[in-house]
Amino acid sequence: MTSEQRLPYLAIFPGRREGERCVAHLPDFSSPRFWPRLREVIEAVVGDSCEHVNVYWNFPGEEQYCYRDLFVNEMGHVRQLQRNELATAIYRNNVLVHDPARNPIPEALPWIAGPAVLFRERVWH
Repeated sequence: MTSEQRLPYLAIFPGRREGERCVAHLPDFSSPRFWPRLREVIEAVVGDSCEHVNVYWNFPGEEQYCYRDLFVNEMGHVRQLQRNELATAIYRNNVLVHDPARNPIPEALPWIAGPAVLFRERVWH
């Protein structure tokens, strides 16, 4: 039997300045039920199949920036979902911090459409 873990995350919706704090109750990473349950939690917010993005961000209330897992709506642009400003800032930050010469103009980078999920802990192994 595997133990359950509590994983804090933000549900990030277009038109909102802050993410909604949530907690996912998931089986241990070693459980075969972990991945299906993780997908359920993410898709309940995102609404469609999701895409994983490695981002460099600080979780609200924490000072330290570190790598985190962001999940975005894979079909957001195709479905013409509203631009998500907070998720876009989180997504773009990784490039702007680590490779600023690549695209020094933030608006030249892609943007996120629709809801997103940002986990406090790394969940994508």
